Amino acid sequence: MRPMTIPAALCSTLFLLPLPLAMAHGGKYGGPTDTVPPNTGPQGGDTTPPGSPAPGTTIPGGPPTGNRGTPTTGGVPPGPSAGGMRGGGSYGRKDPSKSGAYEQWEFWWEANDDAFLELKSRLRQQRTTSVTTLGFGRGDPGAAALTQRISGEDRGRIRAALLVALASEEADLADSAAIALARMSSPNDAAVVLPALEAVLGHAQKSVREAATLALGIVGSSDALPVLRELLRDLPAGRARTGRDGPVEPLVRAFAAASIGMIGDVAGFEDLRAALVDPQLDADRDLQATAVRALGLLRGGAERVVPLLQQLLDDAKLDRIVRAQVPVALAQLSEQARGAIARAALPGLVQRLLSDKTDLDLLRSSAVALGRMATFDDAEALEALRAAARGRDEQTRHFAVMALAEIGRRDADGERHAKEHRDLQQLLLQELTQPKPITGAPYGALGLAVWSRNPQAPRELVEQAQGHLLDELRDEKNPNHRAAIAVSLGLADARQARAELLGLFVDERNQVLKSYVAIGLGLMGATDAADPLRAALAAKGLDPTLRLQIARALGVLGDRQAVPLLVANLREADTFVEVGSTVQALGLIGDRAAVEPLLALVGDEKQHALRRGFAAVGLGLLAERTELPWNAIFTVGSNYRAKTPALAEIFDIL
Repeated sequence: MRPMTIPAALCSTLFLLPLPLAMAHGGKYGGPTDTVPPNTGPQGGDTTPPGSPAPGTTIPGGPPTGNRGTPTTGGVPPGPSAGGMRGGGSYGRKDPSKSGAYEQWEFWWEANDDAFLELKSRLRQQRTTSVTTLGFGRGDPGAAALTQRISGEDRGRIRAALLVALASEEADLADSAAIALARMSSPNDAAVVLPALEAVLGHAQKSVREAATLALGIVGSSDALPVLRELLRDLPAGRARTGRDGPVEPLVRAFAAASIGMIGDVAGFEDLRAALVDPQLDADRDLQATAVRALGLLRGGAERVVPLLQQLLDDAKLDRIVRAQVPVALAQLSEQARGAIARAALPGLVQRLLSDKTDLDLLRSSAVALGRMATFDDAEALEALRAAARGRDEQTRHFAVMALAEIGRRDADGERHAKEHRDLQQLLLQELTQPKPITGAPYGALGLAVWSRNPQAPRELVEQAQGHLLDELRDEKNPNHRAAIAVSLGLADARQARAELLGLFVDERNQVLKSYVAIGLGLMGATDAADPLRAALAAKGLDPTLRLQIARALGVLGDRQAVPLLVANLREADTFVEVGSTVQALGLIGDRAAVEPLLALVGDEKQHALRRGFAAVGLGLLAERTELPWNAIFTVGSNYRAKTPALAEIFDIL
């Protein structure tokens, strides 16, 4: 979908975060908290193409409405523009790097929340389903059938509808269909899906060409490698495929690199390497940065990949944003079965984290990577992270705190490492209760929660941490910090806070805090909150972004009884904002009851292309084949501060 913004529904007492209604390539509707930072560096292209509906636009044929839910913040500095918008336009908003918004905890949470919410896994494990509304008695389907959101027949109908939408001349529909079709397809579907995607590489609209390139990688079939090679290397065949006389567009080339990484076949190594070392390829920063991240996704070939990454890590002349991708790529390789080779890079990352000559982007990435690679037995890495958690750069401090928490979460021998767990708990408690600077308090809360999810951690320490989190929820006055604590209580499974969180959800008027409280209730499995959550979801005039978070919370609870409410709202929605939030919610938590209305909407040629595009997004979410969203491999455990335009769009595409 084409880029567009709406007035933010997310605000706190600290800052306002403008959110996208629709992004290029898949139509991300940012919920109340989808706040990954904006693009870094210059970009080309228009930010608001002709014909894009304005913020709060009424759907053609519907009653006039205003921008409902627009918050006021009382002099709060604005945050980042919608990340992933080509052109990097801030629409008059202040640069978050100057307002301090980047360091806020929401950035970390939105980059990593998919790994904690695990919506699809939770929905499959629950017996609660709205299929009973379709005439299936409780005793009819077996337990296995109840865990399936949609049937094989439904998937076939969805694929057929998306293939038709993919051929549309309307960019808002075609680019959304490309991503949706790819995310529901597997390599076994390559014979049908890849030709359709290759056919729209020459679409008249740039966003469709870019979406099709990404989609080729999302499918995951090695059969797409020859085409991606032509695009990445800007070969004559690649230019012909995109229908252009000149070079393959830069973003298409960068997306081709990302797609090679998503496929994961080591056969793509030489193409990625060439983008980094062959001057004849004329690779820009965007392509090179994406190529580095793609190298970290390759399966096998570590004996070739790791030396190349270490060479890049040592190259002080390399563009700093490109170089900052190297630690994260090494961390991803270390998490694979053959990760021992990548762990050899650990001392080098420690050295860079300790050096006062390391640039900030590499410093931050090194902290993030050590959190994914190190263990309690890596004493030098632990000490480097503790030092970084006391360092001068605020963002590095936050990353180091979360890195230490992640190391604690993974530890498999709590008894042998009892001292390390105790020291870590004390460090995180200090960050929560005595933060320097003040933005560290939410990271202390989140760090305690992440660490406490380790079943091997000493139980008495975990219970102490849960008690401290509950005390802070009661004492804290800052709603932004209370929101972080609410999420943390859910992550930490602090069920003693269930009644308090439920009361806060019912009584709270700050919609941002209310939305995070809903997530906290969902994470701790507060099934008694399902009725109040559904009641709130049914309220007239509900802020669209709060609707999305409530739906996510219900999804985490495994409760799909809200699906009929969302279907009814879809029929009544009269603004693009409402349609976007409702469709995304249906895609995230829906079941068979959501298939028919979404199919009807995507196929209705009388509807605006943007509305149909949202329906395509919802269908893709509903039928997605993977446990986590396709782009989680780029967002989770990343340095989201070091992004190029291509990486920013990958972060932001729903």
